[in-house]
Amino acid sequence: MIGSILFNGNALREQDFIHQFKDRILKSNHVDSEVQAKKKVLLITGAWKENEFQEQHVKKALRDIGIPVNYQNGFDDNIQNLCVYHELLNYYKQNPYVHDVYMQTMMTLEKVRQLYQERSIELFRLMQKHTKMLKHEFPKTPLSDILSSASSDHQWQISQLDSSELLKQYACQEVRKTLGYLVGGDELQAKISAELQEYAKGKSGIFGDPVYQNTRQKLVERILSCSSIFIFGGDIDSLYHSLQFWQLQGALAEALLRGTNFYTISAGSMVLAQKIIVFDNFVDKEGNNNQHFEFFDNGFGLVTKITLLPHCQERIQTDDPDNLAYLAHRFEGRVCVGLNEGSYLLLDAHRDENGRLYPRYTSVGTEDGVYVFNRAGEKIRLDYGEQVLVPGTLVWEKRYSGTPLTPTPSFQPKGFVYKGQTLWAADK
Repeated sequence: MIGSILFNGNALREQDFIHQFKDRILKSNHVDSEVQAKKKVLLITGAWKENEFQEQHVKKALRDIGIPVNYQNGFDDNIQNLCVYHELLNYYKQNPYVHDVYMQTMMTLEKVRQLYQERSIELFRLMQKHTKMLKHEFPKTPLSDILSSASSDHQWQISQLDSSELLKQYACQEVRKTLGYLVGGDELQAKISAELQEYAKGKSGIFGDPVYQNTRQKLVERILSCSSIFIFGGDIDSLYHSLQFWQLQGALAEALLRGTNFYTISAGSMVLAQKIIVFDNFVDKEGNNNQHFEFFDNGFGLVTKITLLPHCQERIQTDDPDNLAYLAHRFEGRVCVGLNEGSYLLLDAHRDENGRLYPRYTSVGTEDGVYVFNRAGEKIRLDYGEQVLVPGTLVWEKRYSGTPLTPTPSFQPKGFVYKGQTLWAADK
């Protein structure tokens, strides 16, 4: 990885984001010297749906910080919009059969998702009920202990346990099983979604259509010719499915390898992750509102070592260790990172003294930090310049190899150490 990704939780004004990081935007380490010189910027506003082209304030902010203009046929070729959503709409309009196939597929996927949501809600309620019962019997038992692998299923020496301990062991086992069903439902939803999308591609015949191929190639060229790419927030469904329809995840990954720097907000951050986790307000058959986190779909996998949760302050009860433990276990978050409006997490690459390339995750927001929590339900806030210790990073290797490091919030072999406090055990 030569480029970088700057993740944000939910910036309210895109132009403020641009001005705050103008120095970074004006620099480039792209492998193509011509791309470096042009400082070309690509905007992906597919999450804005019908407002996809309402980006004049963004273009003005980019020109104000010094991005050069290059007008071609009345349009600025140096600040482009990918137009991924409208290209999809135009293709549908010209190919009604493809439109019908995809709409039917999306309707089927939506019905499957409703089944998934209903099942998940009931399982979550059951897990809450059993956890409440267990905590009533054993008040000092945190959810992290109930769900921990250390107390996973095993052959107990029943004769050596009293009735109280037996109840605790069996109750914990039931809670873990319910969580397992939730995780299994997420995996099944991802599998069904992938199969339905492949079915739509095959039945519609888009890969044999030269118009589709030419349009896709044009979109790929826009992606690969840019020094910076902005992916803005909004409707995750329209953004994700527009990019998926044109099969652009490979082009985005290649752009990162070539040295393109990404700037992402909310849904734009989520779509690049391994798994897309959304906060949904699902209304069940009884008319009850159920606000909870759920799996949306597999993302594009440009970032795989962390679980990203934007809108952290609004949606996550960060002062509730049980809630944090549940999220980390449910979505298999080895390192969960919550992002707010003022939170910025930079994923970039750097080399060690032997020239080996390592990823690096750094908090770079000046108004707010990033919030890191794990399966133990413990959290810390990392402020400007502090690194998130993630498996595969140089700070991780040096911690475990025993090489001295400059003090920084980080995992230790026996705990997560921050400002003198050991917060939780590291999972090596």
